[in-house]
Amino acid sequence: MIDELVIEDDPEIGETISMVFSMRWPEARVVVKESGNDGVTVNKCESFDLVTLDVNLPDIDGFEVLSKIRETSTVPVIMLTVRASETDRVRGLEMGADDYLAKPFSPFELLARASAVLRQVSGKTGLRPRASSKPAKSESTPKLPRSLSTTSKST
Repeated sequence: MIDELVIEDDPEIGETISMVFSMRWPEARVVVKESGNDGVTVNKCESFDLVTLDVNLPDIDGFEVLSKIRETSTVPVIMLTVRASETDRVRGLEMGADDYLAKPFSPFELLARASAVLRQVSGKTGLRPRASSKPAKSESTPKLPRSLSTTSKST
């Protein structure tokens, strides 16, 4: 069984996501919240396998929601938003999103990305054990190869 939290202020998009997840995983439980604060609250109270998160929410933006989720959880998060600039995509991924998909989106692509994220977390199948309630501590910051470093000299 898969439990998904959808934080999306557009009821039609929330319903579409719920429907396609239920078609792909008939036993899926999809909880839809239309505000960032409601999404953060339910994520603290319940355990989910995946979060689909919009950026443009009526109360707090999705980047702040992502930050609050990451304070207490390592649940995989897919950002799903009209904010498709490279800056927004990089910001979301660097803040801890596992994937970033721009609207308008293909429901089939969302399912494929969700399966891939769940596979990466589980190591094999599209389903995985529940995410830890505490974020993993980073061992160290990886060093960039000299060719990618901003301090490398150019010829």
